[in-house]
Amino acid sequence: MATTGSALEQQAATYEQYLRDNWDRMPAWEQEQAQQYFAWKGANPRALTEPPPMLARPAHDQGLHWSVKAGYICAVAAFSLSPLIFAPLAILLDWLQVLQHRLVELQSQQR
Repeated sequence: MATTGSALEQQAATYEQYLRDNWDRMPAWEQEQAQQYFAWKGANPRALTEPPPMLARPAHDQGLHWSVKAGYICAVAAFSLSPLIFAPLAILLDWLQVLQHRLVELQSQQR
């Protein structure tokens, strides 16, 4: 969501009015935060009239586009292939355990 310069100026004015009205009631950490805000505003006088440069980005980023598709493909593959790989393995291990118990039973009967 891009915020226009006038909206930023209005938010800044509202915040500054809040600071003036409540300065005596604010805790020390909030007063320190306000002082940092005023120091930042003094060092960046046009920051509230111009949108930050990070808001401007290309409409379509090819690098991100293919990696998102690859991520979806990997997720579908993981969910669909996991049962195909692990279900037979689980069945095999279960049968091996059953056969082992049968062998133990047969050996005990022969003695």
